[in-house]
Amino acid sequence: MADLVPEDDFYIICVDASGEFWIFPSRVFAENATESERTYDLNLDSRGRGEKLKDCKNAWQLLKTTHRLGARSTMTPRRPKMV
Repeated sequence: MADLVPEDDFYIICVDASGEFWIFPSRVFAENATESERTYDLNLDSRGRGEKLKDCKNAWQLLKTTHRLGARSTMTPRRPKMV
């Protein structure tokens, strides 16, 4: 991922080596990841990050909450066909 621009309705979904899912709000990801050569690395084993970010583990509810609050969708609505 290059040029990460954090937004309120943008989430990064990751799977760790053990198969656990992590759902990060983009701002949280950007604050905790290290950038190198246009890539971002979020090492959960480093500096206690796993414990610090434990609320992001399997945090699927973040996506549901955002949707219910009327966050902007990333999908473009289709125009109706004229018949």
